[in-house]
Amino acid sequence: MLEFDSLANSILTASVVATVLVHLDKLESVLPLAGIWFVVNTTLQKFGVAESSATLICAGVLGLKIVPMLFKRIVTIAATFPLALAFKYVTQIIPKYTINETDFWSCDGCSDDVAKRRKDALLTLSEKWKQKYKKCLDFSSELKKKDVGCTVHLREMFSMF
Repeated sequence: MLEFDSLANSILTASVVATVLVHLDKLESVLPLAGIWFVVNTTLQKFGVAESSATLICAGVLGLKIVPMLFKRIVTIAATFPLALAFKYVTQIIPKYTINETDFWSCDGCSDDVAKRRKDALLTLSEKWKQKYKKCLDFSSELKKKDVGCTVHLREMFSMF
């Protein structure tokens, strides 16, 4: 078992934890970092550097690489709506159902006549609302165009991070 002094051990542990947190979505990129640490640590020991000093040097270099990435990750998480963070995990738990259009109208086991009347009634209502709320439809299509401009502006603003 390798012996580390407490400072070197705590810095190495903090660096490894930070690396795993930053690269959680691409964990396979952490393994080459561990290999590089081993090679550098072994090389420094061959040149007479103490093991704890070599570990501190490796952890410091790793820490310098991790600090900007960790800052970006923290800012992104702070600016993200909590539901967006949990959504990719919640979708794995909630059951998903798909239904085609023909089964939609008769999903409760009604007759074909009732299903046809339901479909016709909803299409008629849709056409009435398109005429009645025409200004709302026009406004919503314009709003979608303006929202893209806002998104581009926010992306430029946060690109400095």
